[in-house]
Amino acid sequence: MRKRNPAVLGPGQAEPVLPEDLERPAWSEIFGRVSPLEVDIGFGKGEYLIELSARQPEVNYIGIELSRKRLLKVRDKLVRLTRPNVRLACGNAGVLVPRLFAPGSVRAFTINFPDPWPKRRHHKRRMVTKSFGETLARMLVPGGMLTLATDDWEYVEQVVEELGKVSALASVFQPSGYVTSLPERVETLYERKFREQGRTNHYMRYGRVG
Repeated sequence: MRKRNPAVLGPGQAEPVLPEDLERPAWSEIFGRVSPLEVDIGFGKGEYLIELSARQPEVNYIGIELSRKRLLKVRDKLVRLTRPNVRLACGNAGVLVPRLFAPGSVRAFTINFPDPWPKRRHHKRRMVTKSFGETLARMLVPGGMLTLATDDWEYVEQVVEELGKVSALASVFQPSGYVTSLPERVETLYERKFREQGRTNHYMRYGRVG
């Protein structure tokens, strides 16, 4: 196994990986500024998070990833790129979201191509449920947005059904609850790969109401 050589922080550069015991911190102190906060859940190889943070340097970004190996690879990329507006957290989003964020503090959540768990007996492992939707809605600012992307049609149906039960969320894409193109999006590697293979990507977006 090749030994990892972590990227070395430069003078005054903050460590992108958040402490594991962090609980509802003052994000203005962590980032050294008051800015809108957006969260990328399950960032994988990090290409979406890295590109988005470059396009919108005025926004503070938190990336959540279950795989520590992936998180550390993205951490090193952020250090080399000197990207001060991104922090990373390792763990289960269902646990981390209510632990890290206060109600009404997040402008946007994004979930790109989550594991579809295609076997029916595994559907209970899927990330997007009514309960998790309620958690995300609670953390959003009024008018905040939750955006999801998947190429799995059954997952689209489940998301539309489950989030349709969350009274604090309203679908932006009526009446179907989804669209198959979002021209303004930053593409993920999976997204581009699926599109080039002729597969259909689906996008769902929900706004916080009330």
